[in-house]
This record gives sequence, C-alpha cells and structure tokens, in this order.
Amino acid sequence: MLVKTIDRLRLLRNPYFSRGESLDLNTAVRRLRKFVNVKDNRDGSVSVIVRLTNPYLAARVANTMLDLLGGMVETESKRKVRFIAKKLRETAHDLRKAEDEMKRFLEANDIAAIDEQSRAAIQELSELDARLLAADAELQEVTSRLKNAGDLESLIEDEVRKRALESSRELIVERKAELEKKLATLPQLATQYGRLKRRVELLNQTYATLTQQYQLERITQQGEGGDYQVIDRARADKQKVAPRTAVNTVLGGMIGLTLAAIVASLLAPVDARRKDR
Repeated sequence: MLVKTIDRLRLLRNPYFSRGESLDLNTAVRRLRKFVNVKDNRDGSVSVIVRLTNPYLAARVANTMLDLLGGMVETESKRKVRFIAKKLRETAHDLRKAEDEMKRFLEANDIAAIDEQSRAAIQELSELDARLLAADAELQEVTSRLKNAGDLESLIEDEVRKRALESSRELIVERKAELEKKLATLPQLATQYGRLKRRVELLNQTYATLTQQYQLERITQQGEGGDYQVIDRARADKQKVAPRTAVNTVLGGMIGLTLAAIVASLLAPVDARRKDR
C-alpha cells in the first residue's frame, strides 16, 4: 500500500515529502512508514493517521490509502466473479469463431448430402457433450461442498448425489465412445460437419453455464461480508501536532531552572568550605 501511495501521489518528486533530496523507492517507503500510523480501535474501526509538514499532503496520503484499501479487500466471490467474467469473454470469442466457421462450411457444402441417420448420431453426440459438461460442473461443485464439511444430513445428500453423478457420467462417456467410433466411419463431409456442430453446441452450453454461475456469484457477492466502509475521510489539520513550540519552550525553561537550582545547591557548600580555609 505504501508503494502504491508513493506512486499514485508521485511523492518522490514532491518537495514537501522529499525535502529536496533525491530519494529512491526503498528510502521513500521507509520515510513514509514513519509518518503513517494505523490504529486498530476497540469498536472495530481502523484509523489512518498521517503526519507531514504539509497538512494537505498528509490528508491526500491518508485518503489515497483508504481508496487503495478497497482494491486490497478481496472476497472469495469477488475473485470468482472476475475469473468467470474472463472465461465468459474468452468463450464468447471462441463461440463467434466457431459459428463463423460453421456458416462458411454450410455455404460451401450441401448438408442434404448427409443422411438422416448420420445427422441423428451427430445431434446425439452434441447433446451428450453438453450433458457431460453439465455433469462435470455439478460434480465439481458437490465435491467442493464435501471438502468444506457441512452438517451430517447435507454431507449424506451430497455423497449420494456425487455417486449418482459419477454413474451418470460413466454412462454418458460410454455412449459417447460408441457414437465417436461410428462417426469415424462416416464420409469426410459428415465427419467435418459433426466436428463443427459439436464445437458450436459445446461452446453454447459452456457460455450458458458460465453465465448462470456469473449471475449466482454476483448475487453472493452482494451479501458477502469482508467489505469495508469509510466512516470519515481525512481532512487537513492546519494546527501543528509536532513539534509543539510553546509546550517545548515552557518545559525547557522549567528543566533549565531546575538544573540551575541543583547545580547551585551543589556548588554552595564547596564555596563555603573554600572561604573557611
């Protein structure tokens, strides 16, 4: 946070902070750390106090640190939302490419030349791909819940569901293997059509699944704890907090008088003895 604050406010070139010196980043970080005090209060709040020669710069430093804190507070759902959003963009891009490739294929070839039985096998294979994708996604979710250990009843339900999904997945994989073997014996036109159609269908299913997960994580994020709220932003305080000239002058005077009295009391007997001699 200190490094980001220095970079954002360009403190290395700020005369109130650098004091005319040529600072490197490590020196600037050590200097700023001395001026910043983060206090953990009993009521659960956190105070960020910055003391600099320029009160306005001190306020800017404190407020910049508060703003940076928002980016550093990252919840689990926030990470998931960012990851799923990235995958959605990638899948949408791949889907557009696959659809364009399918369109060019259909324009260049006579799809009617593929017999009805071959098209039915290709369609079933595409549907199996989608079912396998959905089963894998649900199986991964159930496995994750089992690892996190909930109550006994939920654990039993998840274990039963996991075994059912694993059995269903085995049947889908076996049927896919049969159809893929059959598809390999079809003419090249049908094989190419089947490959393109399966890719488009699979990307469509992937996009739909990711969209659903994205919406669910966004909802979860709204109700998830871990976020923070800024109660009061920093304001410049023109009144000096250090050094306190008036207080230091009074204390210095009192200490000086005390020391003078002590020295005088110690020297007085010596002077008396000298006179007696």
